[in-house]
Amino acid sequence: MPGGQRIMDCYLAGDMALMEQTWDRDHKAFDFLVQKICDSAFLALRKANNMDSLLARWVTENHLQRDLEYALLVERVDIAFEPNKYINLYDRSKKYSLVDPAIQGKDGIRIGGSLKEIAARNLVVGCTAVLYHLPKLDAPEKAVGENDSVRADRFWFTTIILNILDNAVKYNTNE
Repeated sequence: MPGGQRIMDCYLAGDMALMEQTWDRDHKAFDFLVQKICDSAFLALRKANNMDSLLARWVTENHLQRDLEYALLVERVDIAFEPNKYINLYDRSKKYSLVDPAIQGKDGIRIGGSLKEIAARNLVVGCTAVLYHLPKLDAPEKAVGENDSVRADRFWFTTIILNILDNAVKYNTNE
């Protein structure tokens, strides 16, 4: 979803130092904190969802059948305070007491769309973005900055949506 990465960056990257400090100190407090962060991020994603208008315009411009349905879901969210050591913040197989129960389903957090049957055969694309925090290094000459971080490419969501639309055109039998 265009703009989705910016929203996730705002919530996850913005609170990365606090999450790391809390993780090191108190895992129960960490669980509380990340549920609140995820709930806020998911609600912001839902509010900003522009896929309905984007797909409607795309369907019209490409003369496709109008009953195109989609589901925009978050299945899992992980972070890493150091490379290759991931900590799960959200997983669709679990229920979270501090995440709005109305948006939690067996398939994950529904950001948008009306597609009811979620199955591997109707998956157009699945994606993973990596965001991790690099703590300050001991050797100052190796440090890049005060709060070094590596983020997913800022065009990642745009690239994914273009791939979704491209695949939908290729496999639509009603062209």
